[in-house]
Amino acid sequence: MKIRIHRKNRGYIALISTIVISLILLALTANMSTAGFYVRFNSLDSEYKRVSLGYAESCIHAALLKLAKNNTYAPPSGGETVSVGSEACTIIEVLTDLSDPTKKTIKTKASFRGAFSNMEIVTIIQDPLVAPRIPAYIFVVVQVVNDNGGMSSAGDFTVNLTAVNPSASSFPGAETGTLITADAGPYSVSETGPAGYLTTYSADCSSTIAEGETKTCTITNNDVPTTATLTVIANVINNNSGSLGPGAFPLFIDGIAVSNGVGVTVSPGSHTVTGTGAGGYSASPWGNHCASDGTITLAVGESKTCIITYDDPAPPAPACADTVMMLDRTGSMSSTDLVNERIAAKGLLDLYAPLSPAPKVGVGVFGNPADTTNWSAIIVGNLTDVYSGLYTAIDTWLATSNGGTNLSSAISVGHNELISNGSPTAANVLILLSDGDTNRPTTNPIEAALDAADVAKSAGTKIFTIFFGTDPDGTGFSGQGLLAALANGSVPVGTGHPGHSGALHELGSANDRFLNGDSGFLSPSASSNSGWSNPNYAFVSDNNRAVANSDSDIVRYYNFNFSIPTGSVINGIEVQVEGYTANSRQAQISLSWNGSSYTFGSGIKTTNMPGTTAVAEDIRTFGGSTDTWNRTWIPGDFTNANFRVRLDANSSSGDLNIDHVRVKVYYTYPDAVAENADGDYFFISPTAADMPALFETIGTIVCPAAALPPPPPPPTTGTLQVITTVINDNGGTKVANDFTMIITAVNPSINSFPGVATPGRAVTVEPGSYSVDEGPTGPYVKTFAGCSGTIAAGETKTCTITNDDTPPPSNPPPPPPPPPNITIESWVEQPSGP
Repeated sequence: MKIRIHRKNRGYIALISTIVISLILLALTANMSTAGFYVRFNSLDSEYKRVSLGYAESCIHAALLKLAKNNTYAPPSGGETVSVGSEACTIIEVLTDLSDPTKKTIKTKASFRGAFSNMEIVTIIQDPLVAPRIPAYIFVVVQVVNDNGGMSSAGDFTVNLTAVNPSASSFPGAETGTLITADAGPYSVSETGPAGYLTTYSADCSSTIAEGETKTCTITNNDVPTTATLTVIANVINNNSGSLGPGAFPLFIDGIAVSNGVGVTVSPGSHTVTGTGAGGYSASPWGNHCASDGTITLAVGESKTCIITYDDPAPPAPACADTVMMLDRTGSMSSTDLVNERIAAKGLLDLYAPLSPAPKVGVGVFGNPADTTNWSAIIVGNLTDVYSGLYTAIDTWLATSNGGTNLSSAISVGHNELISNGSPTAANVLILLSDGDTNRPTTNPIEAALDAADVAKSAGTKIFTIFFGTDPDGTGFSGQGLLAALANGSVPVGTGHPGHSGALHELGSANDRFLNGDSGFLSPSASSNSGWSNPNYAFVSDNNRAVANSDSDIVRYYNFNFSIPTGSVINGIEVQVEGYTANSRQAQISLSWNGSSYTFGSGIKTTNMPGTTAVAEDIRTFGGSTDTWNRTWIPGDFTNANFRVRLDANSSSGDLNIDHVRVKVYYTYPDAVAENADGDYFFISPTAADMPALFETIGTIVCPAAALPPPPPPPTTGTLQVITTVINDNGGTKVANDFTMIITAVNPSINSFPGVATPGRAVTVEPGSYSVDEGPTGPYVKTFAGCSGTIAAGETKTCTITNDDTPPPSNPPPPPPPPPNITIESWVEQPSGP
C-alpha cells in the first residue's frame, strides 16, 4: 500500500466504524482498489476541533459513495451540504486530474461550535465500464553456491529485467528475493556478475505473465572449479601363479606418487601418468582416458581415469644343465648294487620327465667289454630330451658287472659327450658313481683321473661324484678321497699329483666327510728346539738330517695343517720318523694336544732307529690307525696352535739323525647325511639303497626347476577391489560405510556391503561382466571409475566410487507480498478554530 502524506494527519476515533462500512460499500459498488485505509489518531487541541474533523471526514465518505455510483460526480458550485445527525458538513469540490482522469481530489469542510476542519484526499476511481489496470508481479530470487572456493554473494550479481512497464529493470540480486511489478505480457530475466560461476535459470525466468499473476524466477550461481580430477588405476592379472596385488605397483602423476584408485586434484592441462613394475609383471599400454603412453589433457572441472594392467609372467623354461651319468658296472658291483644303481639312474629321468622342455641327459658306463685291457668307458645313450632309449640303455648295460675301473676314461668320455652333443647355452654336468678304486690305466691311474677331471673342469664341466662301497686300501687316497678330489679339487693341469704316498684329501674340500677317513701324512713347517742341530731338516725327506747327540736334546714339531671335520671321532694317530742312529741311541715320541702338555705312559713311544750309517736309513712307525696314545682326542686338538710332536734322544750314546717326521690322523665321520648336505659336489652312498635319493638330490641341484612344487591350478575367479571415497566439502558428514555397495557379477563372493575407504574391499567374482553401484546416496553425487566392464580369471580390477556432498538446498523464495488494491495517494486534515 502506497501512501503519500503531505501534512500532519489528525483523525477522530469515533468515525472508525463509519470509515470501514464506507470502504466495504465502495468495494461492492465501485470497480476500484479498496484494500485498506490509513487513519492516524492524534490528540487535537480541543474537543470541538476533533468533532469538526470527524464531520469533515463524514463528507469524504459521502463523496466516495457518490463517486462509486457515478465516477463523474462533482458537487454544485459552492459545495454540497451533507447532514450528519443534527450537524452538517460540506463537500466543497471533487476535482479530476486532467492527465489521469481516474485520479480524483476530494475536498470537504465542517465546523462545530466555532471549531473548523478542512480535509482533502487524492484517490483513484475507475470507470465501471473500463477494465481496471491490474499489474503483474515478478519475484526474482538470486542464489549463490560456493562449493569450489568461490567468495561472491547474491548482491554481487546484477539482475536485468525486460518486461512491459517494469517498476525496475536493473537491480542487485538478493537471496530473499526482489518483487517487481509490470504490465501483463512477455518478460525475461538475465544476470551479470563475477566470473567463475555457472548461472542457471528456473523456468519462470523467461515467460509471459498475466494481470494479477505472480511468477517467481530463481537464478542459481554455482562457482565452477578451477581444477580437474585425475584417477589412476592399476589392475593386476595373476594367471601364472603370481600373488602381487595393485598395491605392489607404485603409480605416479607427473612423477608424484598417488594412491591406486583415488582421485587426485590436478591443474587443468596436460599431464603424464606412469607406473613402476614389480616381480617381472608385464605392463599394458595405458588406457581408458589416457593415451597409450600415459599422457592426458584435462579441462577445468573434468574428471578422468587412466588404467594400466599388470600381468604376472609365465614361468620360465627350466634352466637345467645338460647331464651325463657315468655308471659303474665293474666287477666290484654286486647284483644288488646294480639293481639300486638302475633305480637311481632311472629315477633321475623320472624327475626330469615332467619338465617342459625336458633337460638333455646322456648315459655312459665303466668297463667297455670291447676294451679288456684298459676297460675304457663308453657312452650307451647320447644326450637327448627324449628318455625312452635311455631307460632301455640303463637296464641293458647295468644287468651284469664286469671289468676294471678306469675313472680317467669315464671322465673324458662323459665330458666329450657334453661338448659334442650338449646345448650351446646349457651348463655341463657329469655325474660319476664309483667306489673310487681306479686301476686303469695300469700306470698312474690316480694321476690320470685327476688330470682328466682338471681338463673337464677347466672347460666348465661340473663333476658330481658319488662314493659307494668301501675304502679299498684304507688310506683315503683312492676310494672316497679320490672321488672327493675329482669333484671338489682344483689343480692346474700339468702340475702333477701325488701318488699313494701323497695326501689327496688336500685336493678336495675341507668339508669332505668320509665315513672312514684320514688326513693323509702331513709334515710340519715349524719347530722349537733344545740341543738339536738343524731341526728344520726334518720337515721333508731329502737326506738332510736334524741331529741330536745328547739325552737332553729335545725338538718339538708343529704346524701340520690338519683339517679334521668337525664332529669326527678320532680313531688313531700314526707318526713316522725317517732316519738312522749311530751306536744305540733311540728315538722317543710323545704328543701334545694343547701346545704344552704331552702324552704319558703308553702315550710315550720309544724305538731303536735302524743302522749306524745313512745307507741304513729307514722309517720307524709310532702308533697307528687305532692307537690314540693313551687319551681321547677331538678335532680341535689338531689345530696348528695345539698339536705338537715331541722327539727326544734317549740316554744311549751316539748321534740320532732324523731326515723326516710326518703324521697321519685316522677318524670316522658317522653321518653321511651331513656330507651329502654340505653344498659341495661330493656325495656318499652308505648303502646301495641310498643311491636313488642321492641322484634326485643332485638332479635338483643341476636342474632347480625339478625341485619346485607343481604349479597351483590356474585361478578360476577374478578380484574386484572396491574403494568408496567420500568428499565432504559442503558440510556433509557421511563416511564410507554409510554407503552401500551393490555388486552385479557372476557369482560374487558378496552381493552388497558397506563401503570401505582405501584400500577398499576385495570381492571375488567369476569371469564375465560386472558392474558396481550404490544404494541411495542422499544429498551426494556419485561418480564411478573402473566400476563396470569384464574381468578374467586371475585378474584384479579396481573400482572407485566417489560420493561428493552437494550444497544444502536454498530456502524456497519467500512468497511475494500481495498487490495493493487501494491507492490513496494523499490524505490531508486541517482542523482549525478554538
